[in-house]
Amino acid sequence: MRWYVFSIIILVLLAVSGLSVMLTDQIPETGYSATVTRIADVTNYKMAIEYNGTNVLYIGKALPNASKVAYVWQIQKVTSTGNLITDITYANGTSDFLFMWNNRTTYTYN
Repeated sequence: MRWYVFSIIILVLLAVSGLSVMLTDQIPETGYSATVTRIADVTNYKMAIEYNGTNVLYIGKALPNASKVAYVWQIQKVTSTGNLITDITYANGTSDFLFMWNNRTTYTYN
């Protein structure tokens, strides 16, 4: 189970980083493998990740020198049920870089 969660985290990070992630053949431990291809050059972002140990993963990205208390973050919330990711949503429903990482749990995600 832990291997599966970490595999999903890696796939989500790759996708958020401007890479296309395609699930293909199975890996015995996880049931999945990934083929990753770059689809565009993107700005190098600073990333922050918080996994609450159950079913919520927060992923934030901002420019490299961003402070975690500045309102310059794009924040996603990844929720899962069992082994399935059920939602990937943005803070206050927007992908804009308008949020403070340290306030990530206070936003509405949709």
